[in-house]
Amino acid sequence: MKLTSHTMAVLRKGIPLNTLDPTIRDAILVTRALEISYIWIDALCILQDPDAKEWNEEASKMNEIYGGSTATLVAASATTVMNGFLKKREVQYIPIQSSTTPAGSPARAFLSREWDEKEDESRGPWSTRGWTMQEGLLPRRLLYYTSSQMIWTCCEERKFERGVTKSVQGVVAKTTAYSDDASFGSAWLWELDTFRKFKNFPAYIPRSLDYPLLSSPETFRLWYDLIEEYTPRKFERISDRLAAISGLARQFGNTIRCHEYVGGLWKPDLIRGLIWHTEGSGLERARAVNDPFPSWSWASVGYEGVKNSQKNKSGFRALWLGEKWQRHYQGPSEEGTKTLQPGMEMCGCSYVQIGAASFGDCRGLLGSRGAQILFPAWRTLRSAADAWPH
Repeated sequence: MKLTSHTMAVLRKGIPLNTLDPTIRDAILVTRALEISYIWIDALCILQDPDAKEWNEEASKMNEIYGGSTATLVAASATTVMNGFLKKREVQYIPIQSSTTPAGSPARAFLSREWDEKEDESRGPWSTRGWTMQEGLLPRRLLYYTSSQMIWTCCEERKFERGVTKSVQGVVAKTTAYSDDASFGSAWLWELDTFRKFKNFPAYIPRSLDYPLLSSPETFRLWYDLIEEYTPRKFERISDRLAAISGLARQFGNTIRCHEYVGGLWKPDLIRGLIWHTEGSGLERARAVNDPFPSWSWASVGYEGVKNSQKNKSGFRALWLGEKWQRHYQGPSEEGTKTLQPGMEMCGCSYVQIGAASFGDCRGLLGSRGAQILFPAWRTLRSAADAWPH
């Protein structure tokens, strides 16, 4: 059952619960049990007609819809809406009687078989779909239903049905055991799972408006991590690829105080952002397969994993040539001198936004001129020939 121009009148009148698809029916039952009055279901709250303009408008508001939710239910192991998630499953543990605690209160103890930590993963068919990336990162709280247990996730901790709790403070304490440094640039944030990494990022970055935030590679490292996880995810329409991450882009931009976003990249870190490559291909240019997107954007390739080998390297920089440099070369049939002209620069990024979402689809051109040389910051160049390939 979906909301279309044909089903709208029927849905407005109300339909029996048992006529809904099993996963939607289970979600409504859980919502009632939590005593929450309203539930948002994309298929029933957004007009699903192929030519409906409402979809593009609502897609640009996903950061408000999911970010403003009390909690989001995740049917992590369901392959389709027909599977449902409230099912009988094998008992993983049993309660046993135990003595009281030192404080005098009853102790709770459970007996369980040896536990495979893979059972603690909340990944499944749900995490292979493109639109669910931001649906799983924008909310403040998530309640996962997997094939083996329920998992509660919030910004501070993850609680597993089997009785284990994993907290952010525990990760910070472990990472900073030999150092009290938990400031911007320290390692603790990158030890967290993606959800808590995204949620704790605002507290991680410097709050001072005087800090040169947009010139630090640490600022954009999280974005490149998100893209690595996002690009293998599948879509019914690959043209939704940028729209389906627009809510994350908007929130990330608000956090780093930057709104210069184009084609899935951030203009203040554009040179680094352009050095993406598909997994296993090194720095060779990937073949663009998605015509709706600019060929210089990671969104233009297929479902290969996109990597950026420079995402956490502060030694990366671009060289501007302030004067003419010459390099002597000798070939099989000729000998001479090549001149590298000064003024290497990005000429600009001209683009047009498509649709209502300012962080969604775009069309445009990227221009540069002059000799572009990448080299490690620690390396001293006596001349351009030290960096220019022989």
